[in-house]
Amino acid sequence: MRKNLVILSVGLTFAILAAYLSWERIAEAEGLVDNRAFIIYATDADEAIARAGTVFSDSDLTAEPLPIAAQERMGSPLIEATPENMRFVKLRPINDDVPRGRFLTFDLFEDLSDQRLSQQVTSGMRLMTIGVNNTSSLNNLLRPGDRIDLLSVPRDIPTELAEAILEDVKIVAIGEYFTIQEFRAARRGSFSTITIEVLPENGRMLAARREEQSGGFFILLRNRCDSISEAVGCN
Repeated sequence: MRKNLVILSVGLTFAILAAYLSWERIAEAEGLVDNRAFIIYATDADEAIARAGTVFSDSDLTAEPLPIAAQERMGSPLIEATPENMRFVKLRPINDDVPRGRFLTFDLFEDLSDQRLSQQVTSGMRLMTIGVNNTSSLNNLLRPGDRIDLLSVPRDIPTELAEAILEDVKIVAIGEYFTIQEFRAARRGSFSTITIEVLPENGRMLAARREEQSGGFFILLRNRCDSISEAVGCN
């Protein structure tokens, strides 16, 4: 009789322990799941990828919940499946390709027309970033839109023999800023790079010259009226 009581007691103890562990796991799982549903690209069309520029329709979309841990790994906030958000994602074109099954994020609907660097490049030209210092940047007085000449000083050659390697080059960006307004708003007093617009062959030449020159490129700032591209209205 006593043996049976011991067995029963041990069995009840294990049952209680198992129930507690099961409850703990359930509680933990519930804590990691967001009850909200988020919008997914889940079209039935043969094309498994929605291309950049696509505007979604009702048949392209569904919604599912997603564990909080998975949400935190997304690079941009997920779009909750509310009526307002469903209307939003059916009005704006996406700015990147979206594979079937992907949760939609707000960055897919940003207007990148003024943000992508490639939008700043004139057709047939290339952008190239070069390093500058206080001296070569005219004491940090260069600004986006300025026109410059680039001088190079090859190694083991006297500085008075510096040669102009590019003339009338446009500065597209100062550091990460593309306009004077952006640069002023950032209140940056100095910068270490400029991005210039060059022909492809000139870009290759500049890359080769970096290994040959001794002290970086020297910059000569042009007056706007001395520029072939921007001399309109000058006497």
